[in-house]
Amino acid sequence: KSIARVDSKDDTISPRVELQRRMPDGSTRPADEKDLEAADMESKLQQAAEQVAELTPRQKIEWAGQQRQEGNKLYKERDYRG
Repeated sequence: KSIARVDSKDDTISPRVELQRRMPDGSTRPADEKDLEAADMESKLQQAAEQVAELTPRQKIEWAGQQRQEGNKLYKERDYRG
């Protein structure tokens, strides 16, 4: 949902965007922080999948190894959100 707001100082229009979450019954509600975090993660996963899809099999193995090493490092540091 997009709303335009007029700034009273100089009468310019400032766009504002409000994210909505569609519910199972078709209604919508404003997205909360948890919804935004989930959408961010989904976007990152999709981008990674698209990038990995273009790699050769050997490159995919190397990429997976790098991801595992980084994950192990973060786990040892107790940085579970990376």
